[in-house]
Amino acid sequence: GNTRTYVQGINEKCELMTDRLRISENNNQNEGAPHIEFMNDDWFVAGYLSTANNDNDASYAVGVQASMTAGQATVEKMWHTKVVAPSNIGRPSFVNAGPNRAFFCAAQGNNRPPEDGVACALINTMTGEVLHEELVAKSDPNANIYFNQPTVAALGNGMFAVQVLESNGLGKKNNIKGSNTPHLYAFKVTEDAFFQMAYANKVGAYPTHSSICSGEYGEKGLMHVAVMGA
Repeated sequence: GNTRTYVQGINEKCELMTDRLRISENNNQNEGAPHIEFMNDDWFVAGYLSTANNDNDASYAVGVQASMTAGQATVEKMWHTKVVAPSNIGRPSFVNAGPNRAFFCAAQGNNRPPEDGVACALINTMTGEVLHEELVAKSDPNANIYFNQPTVAALGNGMFAVQVLESNGLGKKNNIKGSNTPHLYAFKVTEDAFFQMAYANKVGAYPTHSSICSGEYGEKGLMHVAVMGA
């Protein structure tokens, strides 16, 4: 009930270099499911889910700067932005999207599973400004279709892969688990819109949780995305 999210700097030997810094802002609520990505130089973006009662749940992004002065390392919170709301089960996932940009996704909706679906946003990493945001996978509660658990990977040249899980909303009852179906999208991301460029369905079998990663593969070193699921 009072989970909090922190950052702390370490060196290449995993030795502590800085004091612990709390980046979540509500003392008495569940604020966890953290994610962090390196941006450039000494700059990072972190994200977490807040279930603060007075906030109606939200997924946040936080700008974090690491610095070294006179041999003393520090980490400092530079900005704090509510990105996806409501976000009852947000669990944010995001990647570096080029100079001063991050591509951020989280589940959107008041309920579990989320009745809205999965929303993504392009963020200015220097200021925290949300430049563009839209639902990329829309739930349909009337048809028992719920989209949740996004994971994101960069594909280069302004392209990003987003995987989401489709649930029938039955959860786990009487030792019988509801079904999950993975969906994989590729989007061209701009500051005005997200354009769906490719789509694949049922990549993996009935995953409960899953993730994706990307990288160059094969003799020609072409960019690929890989799906890993449990």
